[in-house]
Amino acid sequence: MEMLTVRYSNRELYWINANRLIRRAIWTNNRTWNVTNYLQISIGSQRNSILGLTLDWIAGNLYFSYITNSYGHLEVNRLGTDHRLILRKGTNETIYAIAVNPKRRFLYWCDRGQRVRIGRSLLNGENITYLVTTQIIRPESIAIDFLTDDVYWSDSIRDTVESISWDGRNRRTISRNIPKAISLLIANSDLYIMDRAFSSIMRINKTASNMTQRLESILTLKTFEVGGMTLFDEQPNFESPCQTSTVRQRFCEDLCFAMPDTSVPQCACAYGTLNIDRRTCARKKLFCLFF
Repeated sequence: MEMLTVRYSNRELYWINANRLIRRAIWTNNRTWNVTNYLQISIGSQRNSILGLTLDWIAGNLYFSYITNSYGHLEVNRLGTDHRLILRKGTNETIYAIAVNPKRRFLYWCDRGQRVRIGRSLLNGENITYLVTTQIIRPESIAIDFLTDDVYWSDSIRDTVESISWDGRNRRTISRNIPKAISLLIANSDLYIMDRAFSSIMRINKTASNMTQRLESILTLKTFEVGGMTLFDEQPNFESPCQTSTVRQRFCEDLCFAMPDTSVPQCACAYGTLNIDRRTCARKKLFCLFF
């Protein structure tokens, strides 16, 4: 389960704590981490929990999934604001891990609900396509290779790590006999696998066609209570109409989603509805009645 994500331009880390709290750490000029609680998720009983976490570092949108009252939710928050929007809600889906590709402008996830599959949507949660629907049992983790746009996932029942192209083609098996790969990370030509069964982080060449290539253990974990890993380094800077580093960040009043093959983003409102300009929001008026 992906539980750690980063926005390197702001030196920020986000992670899931105690299954229902998203925390943030900022690397300061004093070379220390300033850790705070960022977002509390109301998810009901102790059996419910946050299941996935990922960050579109270009637009500054934090995506997270969770279960509450038997309903699976996919929600987004614009960083630094209280603007939140539920993108998907249903009883048939359990969105267990999430990954975002700001370059292709798609969101990917592992669905462990009634039908186990790998799904893809636009960044606003619309236009769902299921890319993998067969020979998949229990996906644990999902990751994007930003050099090729390939999508990688692990399956803890099939004991495999596999990949597909960004559009669902060219499925291939990267490695077998990986029993509990809870987190994946791609860096250049290497694929890093955090495996809870082996209590280690292992490395493999993602481009090798030899299925018998040896996994290289690079770090032994001293605890089983780990949930993910991320690369704290420069991130690709893709062109986007929702870039937070430019004046265009105010194109949308609340939430901004870049759409494929167009320079015009889609706006959404956390509160109220879009005005006729499709950018600003008309707030609902609240009244207090008393007798």
